[in-house]
Amino acid sequence: RLGGVLPAAEVWLNGCALGMTLSSRCPVRADVTAQARPGEDNDLVICISRPELRLDGVFEWIVGGWEGIYRSVQLECHGPAWIRDVFVHGDAQAEAGAAWIGVAGRLPTRPPQCELRLTVYAGAEARPHWTAVCPLAGRGRDIRLAIPTGDLPRWSPESPALCRAVVEIHRGGSCLDQVSVRFGLRSLCVKGRRVLLNGQPVFLRGCGDNQCYPATVSPPNSVAFFRQRLSQMKSYGFNLVHAYDLFTEEHLQAADEVGMLVMQTLPFGVVNPVRAVRNAPGPEWRRFLRQELDNIVSSQRAHPALACFSMAGELYFPAQDRTSFRLFNQQLPARTRRLAPHTLVMDTNEGSITTLTTPLGRRDSDLDEPTYARDALRYTPPSKTQRPALAHEYAWWSS
Repeated sequence: RLGGVLPAAEVWLNGCALGMTLSSRCPVRADVTAQARPGEDNDLVICISRPELRLDGVFEWIVGGWEGIYRSVQLECHGPAWIRDVFVHGDAQAEAGAAWIGVAGRLPTRPPQCELRLTVYAGAEARPHWTAVCPLAGRGRDIRLAIPTGDLPRWSPESPALCRAVVEIHRGGSCLDQVSVRFGLRSLCVKGRRVLLNGQPVFLRGCGDNQCYPATVSPPNSVAFFRQRLSQMKSYGFNLVHAYDLFTEEHLQAADEVGMLVMQTLPFGVVNPVRAVRNAPGPEWRRFLRQELDNIVSSQRAHPALACFSMAGELYFPAQDRTSFRLFNQQLPARTRRLAPHTLVMDTNEGSITTLTTPLGRRDSDLDEPTYARDALRYTPPSKTQRPALAHEYAWWSS
């Protein structure tokens, strides 16, 4: 398991090629059962490469960019069946949530039968709030379980209450696999020109984070670092932070704990030549970006702090061809809504258009960010937007 390699890497184990990574912002796994030599020295070779097909965000832009392995490399060992993914979400105004659980591998067919156990804990309580058990049979599958949430605390920037879910695969008296995840109950939607958080209007006071880390170059592997950083932002009156690249897992964990909403613009082109590809992406690029959207959204969607995904930054409508519009303004937003139904979706930051209906078709976007605001004292909010409007690069500094 490679936690993070930028921009990409070719990997070998004991002289056998495992392939090339392309997902530079998400963990990448490879099955090395056939190549590993248990009880012996093993040679792992990771060669950093820069393929034409790659992600591109502020990590590549700041100070000329940086490259390398920026998250841990781990060897994972599991049985024939294991828990692939756990995603728990729920509406703060509803009485029930849902747990989406992915089970991979081959489940034993002989008795005793395997069963899946889900236990929910409220906050830091040691006593289980709710438990469910369901049988498993056959090959790996995706499971959805309803969770009663009426008595669980709600998450908000003012009161960032977090709960915990533990998922286990049991067979007889043995636990084959266990995964523990945190989650928060909150609702976020748009009504007219207002954003509603847990049913109440919220004014988003956002700041930009270009993710410069002079001491470490790459993002620090420390929740405490980001907890202090976000707490300072919050002390200035901000309740939302935005970046043109991915917030790491440590960054998002800290945002959940501090109560800072996050707007995540996907790293789908900040620096040329990748930036220019977006206006007329070919078939290979379209497949790659759809795949990477699925990877990124699936890896981040469990965090209640994550309020909005934006498909691109500064993707100007007049420069897009029909293929680009269909991908960024329609297909990618629709995929995001399916994978993360509890978040807001934006087709682009600063897209120079505010109407949903365009000559190329209908946009899918909850928010608009139609204009630069270089001088805050002279900024006039747009009057014709159909949705909540954000000011792009709103140049207001305070201390």
